[in-house]
Amino acid sequence: MSAILAQHWDMLLPLLLIQAVSGYLIVKGIPWRRHYQGQLLLRGLAWVILLAAQYYLVFFIHEPPAAFGLGVLTLPMLMRLAQNTDLAQRRAQQQSVTAATNKLETAYIILRVNANTRAMNGEVRGGTFTGRHLEQLASEDLLDLLAEFRRTDKRSADILMTYLDHTQLDDWRARYRAKFIKSKEQMAREEALQILGLKEGASEEDIKTAYRRLMGRLHPDMGGSDYLAAKVNMAKDLLLPS
Repeated sequence: MSAILAQHWDMLLPLLLIQAVSGYLIVKGIPWRRHYQGQLLLRGLAWVILLAAQYYLVFFIHEPPAAFGLGVLTLPMLMRLAQNTDLAQRRAQQQSVTAATNKLETAYIILRVNANTRAMNGEVRGGTFTGRHLEQLASEDLLDLLAEFRRTDKRSADILMTYLDHTQLDDWRARYRAKFIKSKEQMAREEALQILGLKEGASEEDIKTAYRRLMGRLHPDMGGSDYLAAKVNMAKDLLLPS
């Protein structure tokens, strides 16, 4: 192998230059974004195959001139590929700029939808996040905004839900329910705590003490109310299931 390198060193340097140029031309014009990873992978594989063929000609067939010629022949094709890629990218950019944009708006929110790419962006026009762009808001902020819109304006809430469906990859609806919508069990427990005059986190002994205190006042034998005594009993049974 060293003999081959010594004999054809003057040709190997141009060969390395051709390989570097071909690698550049193969990926030229493709954005380094996740959407284009598949295309970059395929082009990178094509470049590796070219390199493998050239080194096979050099080290196994002992034909460095043939490897050099293969690189020279592929350069025009790679240049045309790079030009076509640049042209396609420019056309895509022009289309995104000139594409008609659909607009949904209320007094609280405006949402723009690109007719070609379906990309969405918008801004808040009223409420807590007034003046902020939707794409600048964190996921939890968007959920807080939805809760606010549901209290103030249903149309704005519907528009924001459309944006969330399009941009949130996870199940944002489940996170919203867990954060803002109480279950029947949660509501019943909160009511039971209110009846006994306690807060969340009260211990078993706290519940028993509050129960005895209230029943001492509300028991029918003490002139209390049958209805209120029954409510206190129900609260204690819910918080201290047997």
